[in-house]
Amino acid sequence: MSLVARSLKEDLWRQLKRLGLNETDENHPVLGNNKQALELLVQQRYLLKEKIAGPEGHSMVYELAERALDESISSKLKEYISQV
Repeated sequence: MSLVARSLKEDLWRQLKRLGLNETDENHPVLGNNKQALELLVQQRYLLKEKIAGPEGHSMVYELAERALDESISSKLKEYISQV
């Protein structure tokens, strides 16, 4: 898994599934409800969620937000992801 600038909602969940995080899981041992945990990352400005219009309708796109782009946090995230 790599950190990308933009990710469609489906692509994001596909990548998270590789880490053992499923969109429908409401009882994850650490995160609890995975959808709510993702929304918390949006609220805390680690992720930016944007609705975009496309030829097939609206899609949700996620981007790294300012807190995730902070150098100290970004390097820790990249280190963790590289271990997975």
